[in-house]
Amino acid sequence: VVPYYSSNDVATSSDGITWTFQSNVLNNTRDWSDIAFGNGTFVLVQIGTNTSEFSTNGTTWTASTLPSFTDWTSIAFGNGTFVTVSGVSSASTAGAYSTNNGASWTASTLPASDYWSSVAFGGGKFVAVAGNASQASTNFAYSTDDGQTWNSVTVPSGNWSNVSYAGGVFVATSYNSNDALI
Repeated sequence: VVPYYSSNDVATSSDGITWTFQSNVLNNTRDWSDIAFGNGTFVLVQIGTNTSEFSTNGTTWTASTLPSFTDWTSIAFGNGTFVTVSGVSSASTAGAYSTNNGASWTASTLPASDYWSSVAFGGGKFVAVAGNASQASTNFAYSTDDGQTWNSVTVPSGNWSNVSYAGGVFVATSYNSNDALI
């Protein structure tokens, strides 16, 4: 499932090659920023609101309410929990987690007010990175209790924009740079 930015449309595919446009299936026309899948459910978050949506098939969606109006930038799934972070266009400490597939959310607090841009799950923990195209940061955070509490990690300054986990390794990349942390 791929949401269309600033719309209520998605595209779905069972093979990643052939895609079907699904018009007006989302409950809200929003600036959708990220999507994650887990427990048989897709969950979307968006910039500038407190609305998320979830679906088990990509064509029928249900809206839910996040704890605050903010720029929810990234979402990840792990250990039975969806976790989202905020702050792509303005500094924030807002995080949230859902243990019921995005139907309801609980607020959490990231350890620093920053431009939290990406979150990933691996090795039993969630890891979030901060930074964007114009804001460098030295802040990373991790949670070992499924996004309920966060611990601070200081890293070299960078415009950290993405983090991913595979093969026992987290990798973070910096926007418009050849920097990466492993």
